[in-house]
Amino acid sequence: MKKLLWVLSIFFGVSMTLTAQETTYPTRAVYAELGGAGLVYSFSDQSLLTVPVQVNRLFGRGNHYFEVGAGTTLVNFRETVYDYDSNGNAVERESKTWHFIMDMGETPAVMGTLNFGYRRVPDEPGFTWRVNLTPVFNSNGFWPLFAGIGAGYAF
Repeated sequence: MKKLLWVLSIFFGVSMTLTAQETTYPTRAVYAELGGAGLVYSFSDQSLLTVPVQVNRLFGRGNHYFEVGAGTTLVNFRETVYDYDSNGNAVERESKTWHFIMDMGETPAVMGTLNFGYRRVPDEPGFTWRVNLTPVFNSNGFWPLFAGIGAGYAF
């Protein structure tokens, strides 16, 4: 009986040790990003809304991952433009045409995005960051050298 208790205590002791050493990395994250799939933001009398949606796959283990993905970004742009009529009076009008690296045409419109980058994932919920190359494309062309950097919270 003592041998059985001793064997069971060693088994449970090893099991508890293995469980304590097993790390479960966070699987979800929320980011704020400069550049990347969210494109850019504008100033002055302009209004720009970008809504990126991407599906990404991570390759690696531990805290270091290579990130590959693809998606789309909805772009909605409005700008107040002032023209002058034949009498020299200022006339205000709204423009919906936006140019970002390549012509977008009239918005709302969509741009395709790809994602190739590095993601650092914490051991437990907390600060995470990533750096990526984000080629963008639409019906007017392809721009391979757009990049982004992001920081966020992984949970």
